[in-house]
Amino acid sequence: MSPLLVGRQPERDAVRAAYARAADGRTVTVLITGEAGIGKTTLVETVVADLPGDPLVLIGSCLELGGGLPYRPFLDLRAVTPGTVPRPVTDGESRATVVRRFLDELRAAIGSRSAVVVVEDLHWSDETTRDLFVQLARSLRGVALLLIGTLRTGELAAGHPVRQLAGELGRRADVSTLGLGPLTRAEVGQQLTELARLPIHPARAAEIHRRAGGNPFFVAALGTAIDPDAGDLRTLLLDRVAQLPEQARHVLDVSAVAGAPMEDDVLAAAAELSAPELAVALRVLTDRGHLAVEGARYAVRHELLREAVLSDLPPLERRRLHRRFATALTVMPSWTAGDRSLEIALHWAATDDPHEALPAAWRASATARARTAYDAELAHLQAVLRWWDAVPAANRLIGEDRTAIVVRAVRAALQAGDDDTGLGLARSLLDDRDLSPVVRADVLGLLARLENRADLGGRQAIEAALRLVPPGVDDAVRCRVLAFGAVIALPEHRLEDIEALAAESLQLADALGDHGSAAWAHLSLAWPRAMAGDLKAANDHCERAVAAADRAGDAVALVSAHQVWSTVLTAAAALEEGLLVAKAGSAAAELNGLRRSKGPMMSAVEAEALTELGRWDEAVEVLDDALADRAPSFYNATLALKRAVVAVARGELPLARMLVAEITDVAQRSPHAEQGLYDVHRVAMELALAEGDLEAADLLVDRVLAHSAELHGRAQALDRVVVTALRVQTARRLSAPRDRAAIDVRRNALIELLDRVPAPTSLHPGPRLTVLAERTNRLGDWDAAASGWATVGNPYEQAWSLLGAVRSALSSSSKAGAARRLDEADQLAEQLGAAPLSELIAELRARSGLRRPSVRAGTPFGLTERELEVLRGLAKGASNRQIAADLYLSVNTVGAHVRRIFIKLSVTSRAAATAVAYEHNLVSPSSASP
Repeated sequence: MSPLLVGRQPERDAVRAAYARAADGRTVTVLITGEAGIGKTTLVETVVADLPGDPLVLIGSCLELGGGLPYRPFLDLRAVTPGTVPRPVTDGESRATVVRRFLDELRAAIGSRSAVVVVEDLHWSDETTRDLFVQLARSLRGVALLLIGTLRTGELAAGHPVRQLAGELGRRADVSTLGLGPLTRAEVGQQLTELARLPIHPARAAEIHRRAGGNPFFVAALGTAIDPDAGDLRTLLLDRVAQLPEQARHVLDVSAVAGAPMEDDVLAAAAELSAPELAVALRVLTDRGHLAVEGARYAVRHELLREAVLSDLPPLERRRLHRRFATALTVMPSWTAGDRSLEIALHWAATDDPHEALPAAWRASATARARTAYDAELAHLQAVLRWWDAVPAANRLIGEDRTAIVVRAVRAALQAGDDDTGLGLARSLLDDRDLSPVVRADVLGLLARLENRADLGGRQAIEAALRLVPPGVDDAVRCRVLAFGAVIALPEHRLEDIEALAAESLQLADALGDHGSAAWAHLSLAWPRAMAGDLKAANDHCERAVAAADRAGDAVALVSAHQVWSTVLTAAAALEEGLLVAKAGSAAAELNGLRRSKGPMMSAVEAEALTELGRWDEAVEVLDDALADRAPSFYNATLALKRAVVAVARGELPLARMLVAEITDVAQRSPHAEQGLYDVHRVAMELALAEGDLEAADLLVDRVLAHSAELHGRAQALDRVVVTALRVQTARRLSAPRDRAAIDVRRNALIELLDRVPAPTSLHPGPRLTVLAERTNRLGDWDAAASGWATVGNPYEQAWSLLGAVRSALSSSSKAGAARRLDEADQLAEQLGAAPLSELIAELRARSGLRRPSVRAGTPFGLTERELEVLRGLAKGASNRQIAADLYLSVNTVGAHVRRIFIKLSVTSRAAATAVAYEHNLVSPSSASP
């Protein structure tokens, strides 16, 4: 199991609160319930080990095979802390005498201390144990006792005595019941990281979360298994299934084959059971936690359990059950069941009957497309193609020829984000020599889009397509190809090509009334306009693209327009506006079933804005969600790049190394991704700086200088990579002052490189101001750079510029000015949690003799004056927004202060912070909320 408890903060707080209530000299009982492996024991052990006041802690466990021995857990009580251990004496005494004597001995053992008594696995308890547990809860007066019982309610049949015990105790005011649910995906990732002592990729965490259902025991088993499909866990699960009554086992088999939540009448038909028989089986399965109720349907609770049950079913039985499900779903009335064609097709597919499966898959593909479920549409179209040759006259059966189906499948793959499948289908179709030129051009246009998404390719396919449909042959196809050609030219910044392709496409689109192609052309023109310094024209093109895409009903173009618009706004330092546009685009992608195909890039631009604004927690949440979906290769690398930026800045260096290696591999394997390497080099340089590997950082600087021509036209990327490369040279000069001549050569080469690429006026000035300050090292220039970054809302780069200003001030012997700027940089770095930057600041402080600002006298937690002001706001019950208004701060800054306060006070909630504040007189009584 994980060495640390993950998550469960509300439950931890509840146990601590119960312990605090018991300190008044009474017994408070907590029942902790949940399925096997959910973490009941880990929660108890972790919380109890950290309780204040040196309590007497006694723990006993019921045993599955120990029910025949009365008072078993109390006879086996063990003291976790020093103290006397009372035990019941059962030699011929009546039960009343045994209980009374044990209570007296426990009261004597506790004395004036607080005590915690834990009885684990109450679901295996016998009658005497239950009776003594109840007596402890009800009758032990005048002592400070926290009584904890853990039990698996899912192991108990209806009417079981322990279930009755829990119900009776739960009605008492001094008894709390805590039900533990599954861990979130983020918590599963944290648990896996603890187990491996290495960073875990979000996609792997998401897969284990899905299979384990968030159960910590299953997570640990999968995370540490050499073979995740090995039989040990499967055997454990099947052993539990084997204890079920026969009909319940059969219904679990049927539910596993269902694959999706099913109504009870469908389950009854598939299981060939009467309604009363099914009802009994369902009650057993839900009570024991094998099935979950989802509305009016039932589903296997854990994917791991479903996998185990399916693996134990003979293939013939599985096919028979699939046929019964397909038949039962087909006859369900649509007004009660809705369109079940997707499920019907999946069940027919599992029967290996192509005559039933092919038409079912064709109908399901149409349903999936109507629901914007493009991955499902692709899967069903592939099924149609797989069985095509096995069904005579398949084209007449479904009313479509094979070529048209392949084209539909390519489009579905494009929208589903399945590049490999789409590329394979498109290339196989292009091998057909009988394909008409117009259809070939259309397929080449789709191929180009897939190649561009996979590795920024696609240019040759566009050129070939345009040759097949010259003007006047088929202007509709030509219009689409031109529009996509302009989009494909964007990553390479081929501005002249973008202008020419988009202009012709717009002309044709206007003549044809093709609003979709018009949308693509407009969004392609937005970025060149921004790079030319005309932000107004860029925004105008974005607005037109959104309007045209909306009019055409082209969801892909709509999301892409938001992506470009957000990128333009973020590059122009309109970060909040860019973030709003990105969020709207992400919502549109989710709404239109484009989560995997277009969602990743929307997540990337959203995270870019959040990162620039210093809202790193939000950026990480967005990126980890997107990475968990395993996006197409190039998109996934883009997400990993954005995630690595935050990881390096926070000092999460093992995770950063993993991500940088991943994205470097993708960039180096792509013949069209040279320009992307410079963004990778920038992050890799930052990583090398954080690790203190200046030799590796210098090698990356040399690579940038050696291939600087490829950065022409990419002023934004060039600005940021040069800023980072100059930081490398500053670090080199500090570590090896004798190498100053060689360092200056690199510095001058970097500055000259930037001079050759003028920055558009639409880009925010922060990077260029920073380079100017690096060139002159004048205090005024460094202050201007810091002010420039502060104006656009980037606290991280502001802190770096302040650090440069500190060095400049120290070089002119202005210690007072250096101290003020260093304190400001230190506060920004702390707010962000930028550990490597904080370390650099601490080193500079130590070398220069600049002291940290004094902490308020009498404050035992190292709180600054500003943090005390924020804490007073918390004590009043004010929201972050209210506190920000009162103190003239941004909401983000207040949020950062609150996080630091929680860390310094060792609390996790506003209520707990308030309690500590009052306990240590950090706020006055007047701070209390009315």
